Amino acid sequence: MKIVHFTSVHHVYDTRITFKECSTLQNYGHDVRLIAAHDKNELINGIQVIGVGKGSSRRLTRMLFTTIRVFRECLRQDADIYHYHDPELMPIGLLLKILGKRVIYDVHEDVPRDIFSKGWIPDWLKKPVSLSVEAIERFVSKRMDAIIPATPFIAERFRTYNPHTYEIQNFPLLDELISHEGSKIKEHNNIAYIGSISEVRGIKDTIECLEQLNRIMPVNLLLGGNFSPPELLDQVRQLSGWKFVDYRGRVDREQFREIMSQSKLGLVVLHPEPNFIMSQPNKLFEYMSAGVPVLASDFPLWKQIVEGNQCGLCIPPMKPHLMANAIRYVLEHPEEAQRMGENGRQAAVTHYNWEPEGHKLNELYEQLMKPKFDNRNKRNRKQLTADSG
Repeated sequence: MKIVHFTSVHHVYDTRITFKECSTLQNYGHDVRLIAAHDKNELINGIQVIGVGKGSSRRLTRMLFTTIRVFRECLRQDADIYHYHDPELMPIGLLLKILGKRVIYDVHEDVPRDIFSKGWIPDWLKKPVSLSVEAIERFVSKRMDAIIPATPFIAERFRTYNPHTYEIQNFPLLDELISHEGSKIKEHNNIAYIGSISEVRGIKDTIECLEQLNRIMPVNLLLGGNFSPPELLDQVRQLSGWKFVDYRGRVDREQFREIMSQSKLGLVVLHPEPNFIMSQPNKLFEYMSAGVPVLASDFPLWKQIVEGNQCGLCIPPMKPHLMANAIRYVLEHPEEAQRMGENGRQAAVTHYNWEPEGHKLNELYEQLMKPKFDNRNKRNRKQLTADSG
């Protein structure tokens, strides 16, 4: 098959899109292309990336002009299946369906709930925007060939719109982040957070926690990712606890592995936002796959994963003193911390890894193309019958 994934928002190094889905389909023998808001055409991990130019930092400009360039490139590629990753591309997905294409919508986030965490949307406008987005998702999704939600919770909603909903969970590549040298080089009290950095993801709480901890023992935060909004970086740099932060900026997968090898604990202490409570944050499973203990918010689903697998601790979010107490406990009990890390790794090996998800993804593609292959075979049989006659 010729397969085109396309995005106007995600980076070309997005782990789910490029290194999991596209690479997996390529490994199954398909011709896979990725159209993205990138400044050039290049091969990334063996995937042909087709850049349509970097999108504008202004949302409305990007949603208009970048999506038009993406659509034009989609038509030029003339693929067997199109697979898109952003809510703003739903009109493009609908247009491709009208033109007779097979189209998949990949739902990374619970977007209607995510609206309530967007600081740039006025509070009075969030509910009507959320309801509008949900209505548009319902309308478009009914017309897609398949929906691929990233979590069971999102899948439950989309199955009411489209029976061809197949959850492909965003579990980690099993051996990508594990370091066999970790026990030798974890000499310092480093804790880690890798991912999108925002106030609702607990960055200010974490820095306040660091200040409290360092009155008792030296602890540093290895921090990787982009700040949202960008000006938040200037704000947190003014906090007194920032001096205990080693900020690495956006990190690639090799740098992620290096940070994990140097860290004794991974943080995922998000605020109780509607989009977070029932989410399955990728970083949680990545910490587990790297054999690093986890400190997570005590949302029921997260407690079930973390405490159920005895791979870390859960605390009420937005309470820096409780975070400090939990971190101190892990650092002062190295043998128990090691068991937590080993338990998390074993859970990743047994349950939470990408290999079965990738297999499900390829099976879905094969099912979508089966009618086309069957029709082609029927035509070939008719032609052979006519020729023999």
